[in-house]
Amino acid sequence: MKDTLTDDAVAVHVDYSENYSCKYAKEIKDTHFGTGNDQVTLHTGVLYLSRGRVEAFASLSVCLEHDAVATWAHLDPVLRYIRGKYPEAHNIHFISDGPTSQYRNKTSFYLASTVPFMHGFQWVTWNYTEASHGKGSPDGVGGALKNLADRIVSYGTSIPDADSLYEQLKNNSVTLYKVSEEKIKASCKLVPPNLKTVTGTMKIHQCHMFSEGRDEDPDRTEATIEVGQWVLVEYDGDLFPGTVTQVNLISRFQLIFGSDGAGEGGVCDKTKKLNAMKHTTDTQRRSLEELKLQYESMKPQSRSLCLTTRN
Repeated sequence: MKDTLTDDAVAVHVDYSENYSCKYAKEIKDTHFGTGNDQVTLHTGVLYLSRGRVEAFASLSVCLEHDAVATWAHLDPVLRYIRGKYPEAHNIHFISDGPTSQYRNKTSFYLASTVPFMHGFQWVTWNYTEASHGKGSPDGVGGALKNLADRIVSYGTSIPDADSLYEQLKNNSVTLYKVSEEKIKASCKLVPPNLKTVTGTMKIHQCHMFSEGRDEDPDRTEATIEVGQWVLVEYDGDLFPGTVTQVNLISRFQLIFGSDGAGEGGVCDKTKKLNAMKHTTDTQRRSLEELKLQYESMKPQSRSLCLTTRN
């Protein structure tokens, strides 16, 4: 994959490094051998581009969570960097190991199918390496950073916390990002409640996420939908009228919760549809007819998720 990348594609190899234990240049015995020193999360990676270009990066945080939400909070500045420096790159391929607590789980699948598209990517794959795959490039990045930090401490400079670690390491060949605990907590809002577990998760070795019929202006559809507006919801091949009570703008996937005919959850059966139409005023009927015409001329974009499994 890395040898066949084109200018419109990038590969991102990521992994969590073992947490860095902060150190003081001079410590009493209880501090040196105790467990009271701060820990810092290090999420490391290597960015591969066309024509053999390679860049190393890492993000650090005082938050010690290594779950899917924290992972995508660490990846967010990386995605922003790629889109800012390489705007021609619309396809991104992630490579990682496959622990279910970090990269291979329902939350990670969902965020992989939403977050990159918020940044303008059109095609996303996530590739999981086999168990016992050995060390990879991200492990080398993490080892180099921790070795450099230890040498700085040995020269007399204390690194007592995550902020100090960032300040001491930011001026080197590895692009460094700092992810706040508040950023990770805010990322929890991107995940809808009650996600269903994907059957056969442990057999999944590759995920494909892609968009179909992308618009030049990705925010056009969202900008036309407001709370209180009458809309038509397509469900099971039928159109149902209702008013919008809540709009989820996480991504191009829009979750529209309707009322006044659409019922709780944004869908309703045919009987409720007929009752809703019966009690709709003439003005509302005309609005619905206009919505039908708009709907036919501009249907919402769909996004597909493909999971590749291996027996």
